[in-house]
Amino acid sequence: MTAVVLLVLLVLGTGCSPKKDDGPPPWSPTPLPSTSISSSTASPSMSEEELYIETERVFKRAMDIVNRYELYGDFSGFPAELNEVAMEDFLTSSHAMYNFMAEKRWATRQGSAPIITSEPLPSQMHADSAATLHVCTDTRPVPLYDQNGTVMSQGHLIESRFFFKNDTDGLLKIFYQQYREVESCNVYG
Repeated sequence: MTAVVLLVLLVLGTGCSPKKDDGPPPWSPTPLPSTSISSSTASPSMSEEELYIETERVFKRAMDIVNRYELYGDFSGFPAELNEVAMEDFLTSSHAMYNFMAEKRWATRQGSAPIITSEPLPSQMHADSAATLHVCTDTRPVPLYDQNGTVMSQGHLIESRFFFKNDTDGLLKIFYQQYREVESCNVYG
């Protein structure tokens, strides 16, 4: 999924600096205060359970689309169908990552996949979000290789928050993401 995007961002942003044992690093790009989602934020016709079922569906579809280039090296063109599940900052970041990965031609070996777990996180929101997923992505089983077969990254354990809202077309989409590299991640998905 966005595992490799996060992986590349972490590789580029953190390098090989030693980690302090001061707890997890702050969220990137921006830490947000904790706020409850009110029922007025979600679609009035959907229960919270239905909202999170739809959120998981959108998330899984987005990750399937993003994995084509982030994991499997399909650089035949930025996938237009990502517009159906992503918008705003998340879509812009995905496009930038596609360009970066296409230029580098980095990919994983066939058959490898990150380990991803997720759970609803109704206690967090960003701007006018309708739902939030707490996601743990373990990319350690998915080394990233250049075209010569050189390992460019061994992978990381990444904790993320994906924020969703309805677009003007009425579809629920990912619009913002926070992430950080962690030593452990408790998501029960």
